Amino acid sequence: MKNISTAEETSEGHEGQVFRNFKSYFLNPVKGGIFGFAAFFGLLSAIKYFSFMIGSQPHFSLDVTDVTLSLLGFVLVFLIKLLENFQEKEP
Repeated sequence: MKNISTAEETSEGHEGQVFRNFKSYFLNPVKGGIFGFAAFFGLLSAIKYFSFMIGSQPHFSLDVTDVTLSLLGFVLVFLIKLLENFQEKEP
């Protein structure tokens, strides 16, 4: 016997699909981008700290350029995660 779908079932399925798409195409890339930002910023901070500790730099400071370079990490990882969604799946 065939089931007749109701409007409630259809809207719930549609909302689930919208949330999955939102998560897949926005939330996951943003999470990855934040991780990329943190990784770049942590690496830059560690390098500057170690150069201060060994004496090659007279003082330890973080500049606006460090944040700008870290934003590059955000953009790179965000784009990688976003473009993974468009990659063809193997059967």
